Amino acid sequence: MTETAEPDFEVIVIGAGMAGCVTAYQLARQGRSVLLIERGEAPGSKNLSGGVLYSRGIEQVFPGFLDEAPVERRITRNYITFLNAESSVAIDYKDGRLADPVNAVTVLRAKLDAWLADKCSPRTAPPASGSSGSGPETTSCTRMWLSRPMV
Repeated sequence: MTETAEPDFEVIVIGAGMAGCVTAYQLARQGRSVLLIERGEAPGSKNLSGGVLYSRGIEQVFPGFLDEAPVERRITRNYITFLNAESSVAIDYKDGRLADPVNAVTVLRAKLDAWLADKCSPRTAPPASGSSGSGPETTSCTRMWLSRPMV
């Protein structure tokens, strides 16, 4: 009778939201074996909202993010209102410098989280910074989505 080896991972990341997916991706690019676990049926399935994402940081992790990711709109104007019980003040700021380079975008989290989780699947990735840079690397990130909470 042969025994099957238990899965063994160097890192287990709980939650396939933005932080969990980026963490799993970065660790896998550095050669770590990673398990990414999400409680929902799929990444983003629990999110019902979206928002503004300041995109320069994530563009460094995922070059081409602005062209590949499910971005709704690029922000080229900011309208901010400050309120209290008796008054309000509004600032309307529109400037071409907000558009080039792109600083912020609107996203729907269900779509974005699913896209990020797909980036964490085993695949060939660009070399991580600090690596030999001699060629592409294979990420080692196993994904597990749970359709019901773990006890």
